[in-house]
Amino acid sequence: MKRAAAIGGNALWAGETEPPISREAAGTEFGAEISTEAWSIIRSAYVKHAFRLQDLEGTRDNKNPNDTRGWGRRKRKAVTELNAALKGCAAINREFLDEADELYSMATGGNAHSYDLRRRLESVHDELTNILTVIERAEPLSREIPSEADSRRELARDVFAALESAGANLSNGWTLSQANPSHADLTGFEKLIELLEIHTGDTPEANAKWLREALAQRR
Repeated sequence: MKRAAAIGGNALWAGETEPPISREAAGTEFGAEISTEAWSIIRSAYVKHAFRLQDLEGTRDNKNPNDTRGWGRRKRKAVTELNAALKGCAAINREFLDEADELYSMATGGNAHSYDLRRRLESVHDELTNILTVIERAEPLSREIPSEADSRRELARDVFAALESAGANLSNGWTLSQANPSHADLTGFEKLIELLEIHTGDTPEANAKWLREALAQRR
């Protein structure tokens, strides 16, 4: 999915980037101890997932004029305020500036010194004009950002990769389809994916099917 994406965003809280359970609880559900190295990979996968969701949230309302976070809304506000500032600069009486400049110089004992207020104001006007030009020409970058569903599938693949050497595997789809499987019929990895809140199917069979399809995309 290609979206227009601004750079930056809100900081993520630690709870948004961590698995919802401990390594020990995950190992119990998985049916084998999860090494600290594998758990570190899983935690990193959650961080990447959180940032993908943040990217998605940051681009979702870019064109919505009512969304204060959207790029378009913020750009229009900045342009309006800069134009107002430029209009204010242009409205200032230059002759009055010269007079004020001279009087202030005399009052501070610097008869021969000028603060050159007119030139300074023109410099401010030029800088504001340059800023306005940059903002008017700036547009969000166009880049690939996965949907939430795609991001969850990628997270599942990352977790599988971390646990594959520890015995992560999937149920046989044909075998499951021949019966009315319960949660107990799922593999430890399939149960863990549900406990990790990556995906929860309507039925154990649906959950296993989702995982098979998600992992098939890595091959």
